[in-house]
Amino acid sequence: MEVRDASKYRDRELVRKTAIERSQDLKALHQGIGIQQTRGTLEKRRNKQHLVDRERAAGRTTKWAGPKLLSRGADGNFREVNM
Repeated sequence: MEVRDASKYRDRELVRKTAIERSQDLKALHQGIGIQQTRGTLEKRRNKQHLVDRERAAGRTTKWAGPKLLSRGADGNFREVNM
């Protein structure tokens, strides 16, 4: 399998959306598509890793939206986590 840097291609967003739409087909074939994050995004995520650990230790669900860290609040909605 060949690994490519998707950030260099104009169709990156098209590939991402198609992978989401066709996720069941890909799972049936035991395949998947991973979109590589940019170096800047990865660096921002690394700097916020202590916040992820803190939120998860408190029993909250977390997820990433690009470089933003989101945590599920008491109302069930995700909110951005800052220092």
